[in-house]
Parts: sequence; C-alpha cells; structure tokens
Amino acid sequence: MKLLDLPLAFTQSDLLSPDDFVSRADDRGVRLQTEQLLELHRRQVLVPLFRIPQHRPPGAEPVPVAPTAADRYRQYRSPIALVIEGAQGAQLADPAAAGRFRSWEGGLTLQSGRGITHRYASVFYSPYQLLALRAIEALVQEMEGHRDNDGGVRFTLKPLY
Repeated sequence: MKLLDLPLAFTQSDLLSPDDFVSRADDRGVRLQTEQLLELHRRQVLVPLFRIPQHRPPGAEPVPVAPTAADRYRQYRSPIALVIEGAQGAQLADPAAAGRFRSWEGGLTLQSGRGITHRYASVFYSPYQLLALRAIEALVQEMEGHRDNDGGVRFTLKPLY
C-alpha cells in the first residue's frame, strides 16, 4: 500500500523543506547546510521524501494523494498544501524512484494570479528522517566545500565504498 493512499498521512507531523530540515538538525546539535543536504541526496545517503519538479520527467510515475487528504488541507503554500497541489497536477514525484539525481537548487517557481513569481521548496523531507542525523553527521564532517562560478558553495564527499 502506498503511504499517501492513507487518508490522513502526514496530519500529525509537518513535512520539512530543506531549510526546515537544516534548522531542525541544528536544534539537535548537528550542523548542516542546505548545500550539504543536496550532496547527501546526490550521493543517495539522505533522499527527500517528495519532489515537485517543474516538469515531470517522461515515464516518471506521479505519486497520488488520497482525495480525503486533499480535501482537508487548504493552508496557503504550506509544505503539505504544495505536495497536495503537486499530486493533483500529477507533478508529485518520489525522488528515490527517479533513478538518477536531479538537483533541486533554486526550488519551485510558481506564478500568482497577479503575475508575481514566488519561489518555494521543491523537495520535502519527513521529520522522521531526522532520526538519521547521527548516522550522517560523520559524513557531513568529511565533506569539502568549494566555491562555484556563481559564488555559491558546492560540497563534495569522497566515495563511500
């Protein structure tokens, strides 16, 4: 049974954007940057639970959301509202099933009815994934940061095996 087929999935715990995940990690004493979280995903160490791609890759199966759950959430642009909206538009994807890594830097760009562009997170983690923090803490400490051409920081991790 798919988790989102359950009518009240995620009603007790909020989904976490990458920034929320980093903040919650810090609350637990694990220093983590969003760019490191991206590298952990790239290396398949800590993969987000959901992704809302700007364009769904051909052949990718959308993740459904139970209609009973979709009817309960109307919070404007909250993580669960974005996930439900993505599912209703057949845009919600399972990053673990995608096969290959796709960067989620920059997030999701959406236009309001007034033509204003807004950026939102395009991936979401389960708060239960925070349980893996201690296991990945050593990997985070092994990462090397480098400035890229855009002035941002990219982290790399040596091969795991």
